[in-house]
Amino acid sequence: MRNLQQLHSPRYILLYVLCCLCTYSSFTKVHAWTPSVSAKTTSTNVQVVLFGVGDLRVDDHVGLWNAIQTTREEIVNGNAQRSFILPLFVGQTQMLQNIPGMKAHTYDTCHLVSEAMQQLQESLQQDLNLNLSYVSCDTNDTNATSRKKSSFLSVIQETVGKALSKRADDSNETPNICIHVCDLGPADNSIQYGPYPHLLSEMEQTTTNDNVTIRPWKASLREIPIDDIRTIPNDYPSYQAQYASVPCEAPLDVVPASSGSSSSYTCLSTSTTIPNAEELMEQVGVDASSSANSRNTGLYATHWGGLAYDSVGCRFALNQVRSYVQDYQQDDTAWFFSPKRAIARANPNSLEHAAMEWQLQCSNSYSNRESDINSGKPLNWLPGESIIRFLSAPMFLGTVSPRRIHSLTASNEQPWSAIFKNETPLQSMILAREWHVQLATQHLRQEPSAKYWRYHGFLCRYFQTDLTNNPPLHSKQSPKEALLWVHGFGASGAQWKGTVEALKKQNPQQHTAHTAFCPDLLGFGHSEKPALSYTGYLWESQMLAFVKEIMEHDTYTVGGNSIGGYTALSLAASDMACSTNPLSASGAPGTKSCTGLILLNSAGPVMTKEEIMAGDKTKLSVAQQTQQQLLPPCSPPPRWVGRAFGNILLQYLRPRIQSICVNLYPTNPSAVSSDLCENIRRDSLDPGAIYVMMAGAKLPLPRTANELLQADAGAGDTQSPESSFANRPVLIAQGVLDPLNDAQDRMERFAALRAGVTAVPIQAGHCPHDEVPEIVADEVSKWLRATQATRAALFDASVTRPLKTSL
Repeated sequence: MRNLQQLHSPRYILLYVLCCLCTYSSFTKVHAWTPSVSAKTTSTNVQVVLFGVGDLRVDDHVGLWNAIQTTREEIVNGNAQRSFILPLFVGQTQMLQNIPGMKAHTYDTCHLVSEAMQQLQESLQQDLNLNLSYVSCDTNDTNATSRKKSSFLSVIQETVGKALSKRADDSNETPNICIHVCDLGPADNSIQYGPYPHLLSEMEQTTTNDNVTIRPWKASLREIPIDDIRTIPNDYPSYQAQYASVPCEAPLDVVPASSGSSSSYTCLSTSTTIPNAEELMEQVGVDASSSANSRNTGLYATHWGGLAYDSVGCRFALNQVRSYVQDYQQDDTAWFFSPKRAIARANPNSLEHAAMEWQLQCSNSYSNRESDINSGKPLNWLPGESIIRFLSAPMFLGTVSPRRIHSLTASNEQPWSAIFKNETPLQSMILAREWHVQLATQHLRQEPSAKYWRYHGFLCRYFQTDLTNNPPLHSKQSPKEALLWVHGFGASGAQWKGTVEALKKQNPQQHTAHTAFCPDLLGFGHSEKPALSYTGYLWESQMLAFVKEIMEHDTYTVGGNSIGGYTALSLAASDMACSTNPLSASGAPGTKSCTGLILLNSAGPVMTKEEIMAGDKTKLSVAQQTQQQLLPPCSPPPRWVGRAFGNILLQYLRPRIQSICVNLYPTNPSAVSSDLCENIRRDSLDPGAIYVMMAGAKLPLPRTANELLQADAGAGDTQSPESSFANRPVLIAQGVLDPLNDAQDRMERFAALRAGVTAVPIQAGHCPHDEVPEIVADEVSKWLRATQATRAALFDASVTRPLKTSL
C-alpha cells in the first residue's frame, strides 16, 4: 500500500512526466506518433503488439516500444490497473501460405518461422516479462458468417475479450484496442505475408470500430519522403548523392529502456502455445512427411540451405552479427572458421551446394583451419558473403534489425574507413536493401504490370501478363498453361515486353498459353544484387522456386535468351528431378509441370557426336563430377583484381550501351530504344551489380546441352529416363545473324541432339525476341499449336504440386 501511495504522489508523478518527456523527445524523431498526457480515465486500454514475419524480434521493435511508452503514460493518468500489453501473432492460414519460401521450401520455412517465434517468446518473457500469444484462424471459409468471425480484427477483439474475462478485475466494458503493426512497405505488402495489408483490407470492407485504432510503424534506416515519388531518383548514385547526408536513425534499445520497469505495464496473455513446425505445416495444408524432401534445398549456407534452425532467432542472429563485427572485426576468413559461427550442412544432391564447397575447398577451408586463419588467406567468396548468406533468413523474418546492424558496423569502423569513405560489406548490404525497397515502391506506382516476390529474403521483380484477352476460349479439360521467359546477361524481364505484347495481340486461338511471366534474375534488373557467388546453379534454383512460389499453373513452357536460355534449359531438366533421384541445382524434386522449352540464342556448351566420340567416353557427367568434387581447382584472381576488372569493364560498357545493342540488333537497329539503353544503364548502377561480373572468374564447369536434354550422345547417366526431359518438345528460335558466335552452327548442333527438337532460323541478331518480337511471337505460336497435343499428354494430374493460394 505504501508503494502505491508513493506511486501516485505528486512528486513521483512530476518526476515521471519529466522522464517521459525526455524519452518522448527522442521517441518522436523516430516514430510517426507520440503518446500524449491526458485526463485521468478508468477505461480499459489494451496495446496489442501484432507480430508477423518481418518483425519477429524485441530489439529495435518500434511497435513494442510504442506500446510500453503508452502504458507508462497510463500510470501518469492514474489508469495503471486497466492498461495492458498483448503481444500477439495471428496465424491466418492464407497469410502463412503467402510467406515467401512456404511453397518451394515448406519444411525449412515452417521450422524457421516456428523457431523465430519460440526465441521471440523467450526474449519477451526473460527481458520484458511479457508472453507471446498465438491464435490461428482461417479466412478461406466460403460462408460469410464464418469469414466475418475469422477476420483479423474479430480474432484480435475476441482474443482480447477472452484474456480480459480471465482476470479477476474484469469490468465487462468494451476495451479500447490499439494495434501496433509493422508496415513492411508496398512491395512486401503486395505479397501479403504480413498482417498489415490484411488489416487494411478488412478496414476498407467493414465499418470502422471506434474502439479499435491501428498504429502502423516502420523501422526505416532513413526518413525519406517516399510518398512523393518525384523526389526519389531513378538510379543509385543520384539517390546516394541526394540522401547520403540524411542521418541514419538510431536503433531503439527496447530492453534497456524497459529493464526493471515491468511493473509499469501488465501483460495480457492467453493460454495458447507457439506452434511447432509440424503444426504450421498442417495449418497451411502440407503433409510434413511429404514436404521433408524439400529440406535443405536452398542456397548453400543460408537457413534454407544447411544452417541450423535454432540460429535464425532474434537472440542467436544478433549475437552472430555482434561476433562478426566486434570479435572478428568483419574479417571474413577469421569469422568463417570461428567456433562461434553457425556451420552449414551441405545437401549431397544439390549442385549449387557442391559448387560452393568446390570454391571453398580451393580456399583451404576444409584443410587446416588454424593455419588458414594465421595466414590470412581470403576466401574465394566475395567480401562479406558468408555473413550475408547467414543473414538472409534473419533479415527476412525480422529477427535482427537492419538499423541495429548498421549501427554496429558504424560504431566499429576503422579510422581509414571515414577517410576513404569505404563501406563495409554489411553496411553496403543494409543500404542496398533500403534502396531496392524505395525503388520497388516507386516502380509499383509507375508500372502496373510489375510485381515483386522474395527469394531467400531478397526482393525480386517480375512481370505478369494475361494472354487470353479474357474470353474463355480454352477447354476446361485442357491444363492451364503458362509461358516463363528468362532474360539474358545485363538485361531484365522488361526486355520480353515486345514478344509478350505481340502474343497478347494475337487471336487467343493462335497459341495455347494463358499467362506470361518475365522475372528478373537475382543480380539483374530491379532485383536485389547481393554479394553472392553467382552461378548458373543459383539462377536455376531461383527459377525453380519462382515456378513453385508464383506460377500457379498446371503446366508451363520455359523460354530464354543467351544466359537466360541456358538457365531455361537447366530449369527444364531440373524440374523433372524426382524424389528418388533429385540430383539438380537445388537438390529438390521438381514439379514435373514443364512440358516445353524454347531457346533463343542460348548460351552453354553443345557437343557433336564426333566431339563426344573423340573424347573420353568413360568420363562422368559434369553433374557427377561436380557432386563428387572432381572438378579442376577453382583459381580466381585476387578479389581486388576481380573488382578492379569489373569496375573498368562497367565503366567502359556504360557509355557504349547503344552502339553495342545496335551491333546485336543488325536487322532492326531502331528496336534499340532509349528506354532499353536507360534500363540497362540504370540496372548496372545498382549497388552490387559488379558482383555478377566478379563471379565470372570462378564459375564451375557448366553442364552441356547434351546432358541436360538427354541427347542421343553425351547425355551421361545422371538422370533416369522417367525423370529426364528426353520426351519434351524443344524449339530453337535462333537469330542466325548473331555477331557473338556462329549461330547457324549452334542451331544445327541443337537440332541434332535428339528427336523432338525443332530448329527455326530467324533473320536477327543475338536478341531476336526484342529485335523482331512479332516474328518470334509468330514462330512461338506456331510451335505451341503444333506441339499442343504432345505437351497436353505430358501433364500428369496425379503429381503433387505446391499448394495454391490466391492473393
